[in-house]
Amino acid sequence: MTYEDNLRKSLSKIWEEERIEKFLKLLEDNLPIYKGETLVYFIDSILEKEPQISEYKILEYTNRMDAFCTPYEFLEDLFSQSKESSIINLLTSIKNDNEKINQIINQLVTNRSIEIYEKENEFYVFIK
Repeated sequence: MTYEDNLRKSLSKIWEEERIEKFLKLLEDNLPIYKGETLVYFIDSILEKEPQISEYKILEYTNRMDAFCTPYEFLEDLFSQSKESSIINLLTSIKNDNEKINQIINQLVTNRSIEIYEKENEFYVFIK
């Protein structure tokens, strides 16, 4: 199944087919394909929390989603804007420490800062 098929399946619980097709076109016209593929992993939880959600709100959320190969890659990206030596030192110190990486990720999830979905060699993030 394609990501569009997966989105159709989820969205059909709340929207009519015509609205779904318009949304998929909107998604295709405004975001890279991988963003739509990433949305698949979070759409059900979004719809559960916001069953009356608009197409534009889903697009806004999708813009805050990303795909990475590893949790560390995500953290590196998240903190890449910082020039503070403490952040740079933290990233360097945890690079090969999966336990510490997981602690940081779990803290972000616990604080409801992010939602994640993991598969082998794939790490999807929705930044709240």
